[in-house]
Amino acid sequence: MKRLLNFKNHHVLVLTLIMCVVFSNVLLAQVTGQEWTVNAVTVNAQASWSKRKPQTDVQTGTYPIPDGWVVKSIDVIIHERNKGSFSTYVIGAGSNIIIKQDLKNAYQSAIDLAISYGKHQVAAQLRQELNEMMSTYTQISSTSNVIVGRATAVAWGDILNQKGAHIRITVKATLVYFGESSSQLMVRLKEKYKLNVPQPHPNISIAPDEVELNPNMLPTPTLINGNITNPSFNIGKIDKD
Repeated sequence: MKRLLNFKNHHVLVLTLIMCVVFSNVLLAQVTGQEWTVNAVTVNAQASWSKRKPQTDVQTGTYPIPDGWVVKSIDVIIHERNKGSFSTYVIGAGSNIIIKQDLKNAYQSAIDLAISYGKHQVAAQLRQELNEMMSTYTQISSTSNVIVGRATAVAWGDILNQKGAHIRITVKATLVYFGESSSQLMVRLKEKYKLNVPQPHPNISIAPDEVELNPNMLPTPTLINGNITNPSFNIGKIDKD
């Protein structure tokens, strides 16, 4: 029985490690515009009366935002609440993200390259992506790097009717990634849309059987034993007298 439990625990541990690797790979696949929703902070505050005085309980939780990620939106899930209050905010600091103009320039370079290759559908898709990025960029708190959730519970009532208070909340945040540099973004766009390999101009298409040969470039026939032959084209052996 003990060996069976150890076997099960071993498999649970292996499965947990696999899940950790999977989720870490998701986070490592960081590309501009990628969104990630996370339960950033959960706080629980409870207050009651003590020695005939109402007590106050304030609980604060923080979530450090990974480098390159910025806050797009914050939602609060209220699990329990009885005369409690809450607040959320972000603390600003320098965040390592691409600036708006570099983002626009990288996409515009990819668009121009797609047009030069005649890939007009790719150019249109890149324009749509750029418009979405610009829209998202205007929504983000570009200088935030810490999310703070605070819950406050204050006991109430009177000496004869003492009332407690409690509140439990979770702060859910949607983050968006803007940590690529302009050069990294440009390289990725070229690879994604196959713009990194030189291609012929779309208006010039020459099939192999349409190539014209220059008569002056053809080998000169040679007279051997009274027969006209072309040594450049003959691979067989020539017998001598």
